[in-house]
Amino acid sequence: MPSKKIAPYGDWESPISVDSIVSKTRSLSAPRANLKSGRAFYTESRENGSTTIVEILKDGRREILPSEYSAKNTVYEYGGSPYAVLPDDRIIFSNKGDTVHIVNPDTKEVSKLTGDPKLRYSNFEANLKSTWVLATQEDHEHDTPDGVRNYIVAINTKTAEVKRILDTADFYYEPSFSPDGSKLAWLEWNHPELPFDAARLYTATWNDEGSISDIRLVAGKDREGVAEPRWGPDGSLFFGKEIGEYRRLFRILPGSDEQHEVKVDGLDNAEFGGLRWFQGCHTYAPLSDRLLVAAPVILGQSRVIVIDMESNSWKDIGDAESLSEVTLDAVARLSDTSVLIIGAGETSGKALYRIDVEGKSQITQLRGSTDDGFPTDFCSKPILKSIRSKGQPQREIHGFLWLPHNPNFLAPEGDLPPLIMTSHGGPTSYTGPGLNPRTQYFTSRGYAVLAFNYKGSCAHGQAYRNALWGNWGLVDSDDAAEFADNLTESGQIKTGGVGITGVSAGGYNTLQSLTRHAKTFAGGVCLSGVSDIKRLDDSTHKLESDYTDHLVLAPGVDKSEKDKICRERSPLFEAEKITAPLLLLHGGSDKITPLDQAEEMATAIKKAGGNVELIVVPEEGHGFSQPKNVDEADHQSSVTACMRIKRPQGLREALARRLSPGSVLFSKNVYHVDQTSGFKRVLTTTDGDTFECSRVIMAVPSPNEHIDFSPVLGEPGQWSQDHESPDFCVKTVLTYDQPWWRTKGLSGYSQSMQGPIWQTHDTSNDEDGVYALTCIVAGESGRELWKKNQLERREAILAHLRDVFSMFTAIPDPILRIEPKDTPKTRWASDIAGLLYAGGQEANGRVHFAGFEADDLLKSHLEVALSSGSRAAGDVLTAMVPKEELILAKL
Repeated sequence: MPSKKIAPYGDWESPISVDSIVSKTRSLSAPRANLKSGRAFYTESRENGSTTIVEILKDGRREILPSEYSAKNTVYEYGGSPYAVLPDDRIIFSNKGDTVHIVNPDTKEVSKLTGDPKLRYSNFEANLKSTWVLATQEDHEHDTPDGVRNYIVAINTKTAEVKRILDTADFYYEPSFSPDGSKLAWLEWNHPELPFDAARLYTATWNDEGSISDIRLVAGKDREGVAEPRWGPDGSLFFGKEIGEYRRLFRILPGSDEQHEVKVDGLDNAEFGGLRWFQGCHTYAPLSDRLLVAAPVILGQSRVIVIDMESNSWKDIGDAESLSEVTLDAVARLSDTSVLIIGAGETSGKALYRIDVEGKSQITQLRGSTDDGFPTDFCSKPILKSIRSKGQPQREIHGFLWLPHNPNFLAPEGDLPPLIMTSHGGPTSYTGPGLNPRTQYFTSRGYAVLAFNYKGSCAHGQAYRNALWGNWGLVDSDDAAEFADNLTESGQIKTGGVGITGVSAGGYNTLQSLTRHAKTFAGGVCLSGVSDIKRLDDSTHKLESDYTDHLVLAPGVDKSEKDKICRERSPLFEAEKITAPLLLLHGGSDKITPLDQAEEMATAIKKAGGNVELIVVPEEGHGFSQPKNVDEADHQSSVTACMRIKRPQGLREALARRLSPGSVLFSKNVYHVDQTSGFKRVLTTTDGDTFECSRVIMAVPSPNEHIDFSPVLGEPGQWSQDHESPDFCVKTVLTYDQPWWRTKGLSGYSQSMQGPIWQTHDTSNDEDGVYALTCIVAGESGRELWKKNQLERREAILAHLRDVFSMFTAIPDPILRIEPKDTPKTRWASDIAGLLYAGGQEANGRVHFAGFEADDLLKSHLEVALSSGSRAAGDVLTAMVPKEELILAKL
């Protein structure tokens, strides 16, 4: 058996590629079966981002939806269940653009049933005894949160007639027919309530001409957290309802009004029934009058069980390896003794299964989310982590931790892994422990990953969920910092090596965590995140139009305080507190969190002198769904994400590991470097130990308080003395794509007696395509300018340049680019100067330098000088590391 390689955490090699976790995966959802014929279907994503409908066959599967169609809708903006199976096995579905069609699965012929650009449809439910289909309809004739109207409608599949049968409530969810077609059930609620605790369950009698009567309130009058109503094949009505802390399953037998709890002794802290924004959750399925299959959740982890309602007993029919995370639209009855279920396990990706429950249950995989087998020997298994907060109020916080795992590598003794924390959206959603290829991409390379379920997450009980009301932006970001501190202080994670990332509300959590706990996090990546709560509230859609009030206004707080609280909890107005590098990813067509949220955040951070990058994908909406865009976003964030987590020392470590032969990474503080003996360097540590080497790698800021060099590289203190002297002078180089001054016949030379620029010179290198103006900043105005921050200096220099040249031509913004220099004794200002690359002058021996916002005087004496943070990291590694090894991390 080959021995394992020794390499620091974060630098392990892995067979799990970016392509394998993005472009080769598919999304599976919405299993359905015709109770009469037994034919079964599900939805599957295509490579172009569209969704098709697939029939399950005895010997495989068959796509039934032509390629020009996509089974999607945008009801409530998030969309709902897109199709239903009719009694004759045809499929009614909502197509992209929100038209309604019927497809014949045998011929693949599609016919349009109804379509109006102002109307949207979802959550279809067929009447097995007639041609009527229930659906949720959304009317956008007045396309504002106050103007949008929702209805439950009945669609006649024979005549295409559409009747609005319920229209008095503000919101409707999950209409359904009883198996004999005589009754229907639905959920509804009104402004300013939320469905989590205010949804009410009603039933009514169905009349064949397309009307209802005898409407009855079944549950929800006492804010009972009612969710996921479902009819059993015998006509029983099931639903989830909170009793005390957790939501249980209840049953009303045919012909009765009495509610009976479905007993599951021993699962007292389990939650049954999906309570989410998503319309159309299917997390349980009655199979017969005796058996019911359910996927309850305990602290974020699913269990798949079959309940015998006659004997009040239950047993597990799924294992954690295959089915530890079952969410949203995932469970459907196939027969009296079998069920279709979609879920992910600890070591297996999301897949569609058939489970036969009688006797010794049998589980059969019908379709996986990828065609390539996942290398299970590289899988890190999740660990349920529950910590007690140190801050007030004292509370338990839960999450799942994946530690680094790679059968081919070990870390050096004493090394600790960096950590990537992922924050879920919602914010009232949660993250489970199912296998996520992106998580394994990290862990197989030596990173730890924590998916933390902050206060407010569902699937953890009522009190846990309700703790977020009035505290959004506070308790959730505090929970992030509590978890990070707990793992670093307990010696499980590298100090200073924690990054954070999230999507949507998780993106907001990322920004808030970087704002409120700047010293805890080394960097972040935010996808479709919220930066300005008030603007989000002003532009949000109908479904979430009351959400912000509940999230930011604690009980008893007057609504007049809302604007003030929103501003206090908006990262946009605290941008100067974000000191860690940040990557923003956003869809240009995002209607839930508009693009200006990211644009203004990026502008504010840049104005404050921070390190931020914004990447916009025009055709994407809320989050990225098309594989090519997900892949591109992953590539864009790869190296920068790693360097943000590792900070400048990561550059030193990465370079040291790749310089050969015999590179050594110092953990001790070095206070003296002697370079007087040829190519031999003698390093002396603060402990008095000495080491010989041929090359030194440094990072700035350095962990060492002070290092003396022989010969002297330059005294850092000299810089501050110089910039106070009368003859203070600094050269700043501006680089451009084109020599814009020459297009107007200008030489690029200018002179001013007022400053801050005293002279400009054309210092371009035309052969290399480097077009530059060198600006001399000097005198009293220069000294005053250098007392300001980086952004103010930059803006002053550019403003002066515009004053001088704008009368002749428009002036573009300068760019950062690689720019060789042959004047090693010249001072170069780091904030506007081009990036200096390896291979320039060898000054004072073989000292290599890489860092962030470094001392400029030291730069002039070093072989490699880099600025601009993550860009610098990428340039150094590109020069020194094989391309296939360059991607060190993925978020």
